[in-house]
Amino acid sequence: MFDQLSGDKPLNGPDSDRLGFRAGADALARSLLNQRAVDGLVVGVEGPWGSGKSSFLNMVVAILRSDINSFTYAIEYRPWLIGDSKDMLLSLFADLAIAVDAIEAIDGDPSSQNRRQVGDTATQITRFARRLGGVGMLARAAGVLVPGAAIAGDILQALAATSNDWLSDRSLLGEKNDIRKRLSKLKKRIVVVIDDVDRLEPIEILEVFRLIRSVADFPNVIYILGYDADIVKKSIGSVIQLDSGQQYLEKIVQVSINVPKPEPLDLRFWFRSEIEALLPAPIDDLTQISNFDSIIDFEVGRYLKTPRQVVRCLDSIRIFWDLLIYKVDIVDLVWINVIKAGNIDLYNWIERYISIVSVYATGQYLVDEGDKAELINRLQLALSVEGGQADAVADRLVEFLLGIEDNIIGGTTKLDIFADFSRETLYNFIRAKRLSSPDHYRLYFALDQPKNSPTNDDYAALIEAAADSSERVESILIEWLQIRLSTGISKAEIIIARLSDSYTNSSFHISESILFAMSNNLDLTSNMNMDEPNIWSEGRRLTKRIIGGLGHEREETLKRLFQGRAIEWLTTILRSDLFAHGRVDQRPRSSETLLEPHELDMVSRLMIDRYRRMDLASWRNLKRPLNGLFAWLQAGDPDEPKAFLKTASRTDDGFVAVLELLSSRVFTAKGSRPTLQRTTLSHLLDYDLCRDRIQALAMSSTSPELQTKAGELLEMFERGERS
Repeated sequence: MFDQLSGDKPLNGPDSDRLGFRAGADALARSLLNQRAVDGLVVGVEGPWGSGKSSFLNMVVAILRSDINSFTYAIEYRPWLIGDSKDMLLSLFADLAIAVDAIEAIDGDPSSQNRRQVGDTATQITRFARRLGGVGMLARAAGVLVPGAAIAGDILQALAATSNDWLSDRSLLGEKNDIRKRLSKLKKRIVVVIDDVDRLEPIEILEVFRLIRSVADFPNVIYILGYDADIVKKSIGSVIQLDSGQQYLEKIVQVSINVPKPEPLDLRFWFRSEIEALLPAPIDDLTQISNFDSIIDFEVGRYLKTPRQVVRCLDSIRIFWDLLIYKVDIVDLVWINVIKAGNIDLYNWIERYISIVSVYATGQYLVDEGDKAELINRLQLALSVEGGQADAVADRLVEFLLGIEDNIIGGTTKLDIFADFSRETLYNFIRAKRLSSPDHYRLYFALDQPKNSPTNDDYAALIEAAADSSERVESILIEWLQIRLSTGISKAEIIIARLSDSYTNSSFHISESILFAMSNNLDLTSNMNMDEPNIWSEGRRLTKRIIGGLGHEREETLKRLFQGRAIEWLTTILRSDLFAHGRVDQRPRSSETLLEPHELDMVSRLMIDRYRRMDLASWRNLKRPLNGLFAWLQAGDPDEPKAFLKTASRTDDGFVAVLELLSSRVFTAKGSRPTLQRTTLSHLLDYDLCRDRIQALAMSSTSPELQTKAGELLEMFERGERS
């Protein structure tokens, strides 16, 4: 892929004309072929940086050189590779000498007299350059070089007026005239192309133009200079202390032309063809095709105005193409890189917004209104440079990013961020590896997935382990439960959430292994909070997906599942279905059910049997014992759990332990605190009797330890009565 990077290199020759330069380059080349240039000619090809001057000049040179009957010999002179002004002078004259020597050799004149004449001309040019360079140095040493003077004519005149001792018996002016006569007899014209003059330092720019002026009147020599006129005029003006170097430039450059401006459609077609050439296969997804077409029409047309911008954007995509091609959505990759080329503030805003969305999408984070307002302000600043197209650019954000939508308020359309989106929409972005995918967004910006984020290899490893045994899956899930993403949630939770959106049964054995391994370990995530762990909700969704895909094995699988190691998570599934079937509040919600009615009956019997076999110590080991007691109460004979608790409360120690089981937690500004609520306790025991008994123990128990615990429980009663 690196050999495809342009590195800001210009296009070479007419065969690579992607910018519509061929006609203009051909016209200039033909005019040079027809130009007599008796007294020399200086042509300026002007255009701002990135406009394609170098590509245009390359095309002119290629056309000149391709004509076997051409009356020109092209030289590409590069002053920025040379040292001081003397070296520039010697290098240019050396190139001229080589050109003179080559012209007659190409013409094939075999006469020894002609070859001697040619050799004499080349030698004379070289000698003249050495003398001129030396005299220029002497002139500077003697203080006779006036500001703004040319290297040749003005120096020679100044020296002639100062001291003839510095000149040999034959004056430089006379030698120059001899060279002019010899050059006028050449059968071809020499075209000297000097590109990127504007990239030199100001003093160097002035030296180049002085150098050209010194030899501009050589017959059959044409100079083509490529430069940004504004930069050159400013640089010359700063050195010779003029407001503008315009007049100076006009004295040297006889003809100036603007580099042809590429047609917007040419730039778009070029960009599109380069991207399509990178693709391993044509895009066939209709949504991707539509998105790609819209990027070419809107973002590329809006942001890539010059050839250089096209090249730089293509290189930013090419350099990481091999690394990312199968890891991201290619169309989104193109989109964000074009945005980067055209509006860096908007690019930075998108990166920040998506990083927050990746956390927001987990359901574990609520966006602070202050942060939201600050982000909207930053977005408005980024869009302010878009002028009249700001609304159109904003609409593109709605199309490409999660959680952004247009809201019409009072007849005015306003952009809203962090808007709600469905799990299905989120999964579609993840599955397609889109820019807004929480699992993939960092690849677009940092070339790496979010820290500890699941990869395709992780899913493959899970399926491979499931094909072997549920025990292997368990070991993987236990490891992933310990790995935390930057969002704070475990890697296991993300894996289960993704599977709950996308899992398809590849085989009964694999499905069963994943289901049992997950179920057996979800109790490890239990907590004492009021709300169940989010991973349990994801686990329920995955269980519903797997069970829903089973055939005749379904009932037996459910039986084995509810006889497994887990009890707290399975209790949550039982209670959820009891409510969904309307068996608790007589309000059935069929869309939320996991089990069929007869399956719920079977599962209820299995779980009640497990509750019956648990002693008080087993209940106390649970983090959410109240949930299990209510499941027992709601799924079977309500007198059974009441009787169990009454029996366990016969001793004071047992009574204290039972009340601890029945406590719940309230959340305040100071944090969560345990409480005993009348609405909860009265379903299982007599609230008033329990309160009176614990108050008596707190006041008169002979056991200091028991008295302390009773006092704490009494505070829980009082806290519950205040809440």
